[in-house]
Amino acid sequence: MTLADKVINLEKEKEWFENQEKERIDALHKRDSINYFKMCNELGVDPEDKDLYKSGFEWQEFYKQKEDQTARTNEKTSKEERIENFLKESKNIPINNFSRYADEKAGLLAKYFPGRFGPSGKQDITKYEGAQVGAIFSKIVKNYNK
Repeated sequence: MTLADKVINLEKEKEWFENQEKERIDALHKRDSINYFKMCNELGVDPEDKDLYKSGFEWQEFYKQKEDQTARTNEKTSKEERIENFLKESKNIPINNFSRYADEKAGLLAKYFPGRFGPSGKQDITKYEGAQVGAIFSKIVKNYNK
């Protein structure tokens, strides 16, 4: 790395830090506790307003608990119910023409089987061609209709 590259990197880092610091100060002035908390942590800065910072921490913890609660509730939805709903929504989508309605098929697969076909699932269905999505969709529908 040349000296010029190092200078450019330092300038980019300085610009990034200044933008983040501006966002942190804006959050302080707007009394936006969540963003203030996040920005202080991201920048490694001691908060000027300890109460606002503490409030941001508490709100963040509250939201994490709500997300965890929602995830647990979604897990409790029975597999049978999920499959039944998948089949109901799949009913009007032709399964023998693999390429047709590929977006709808991919959407249903990701919706009802997110651990398998969602963006962070084992198989990111968005990376597949239309016919591949259709083949997977058809196989799953036929399997659950047995």
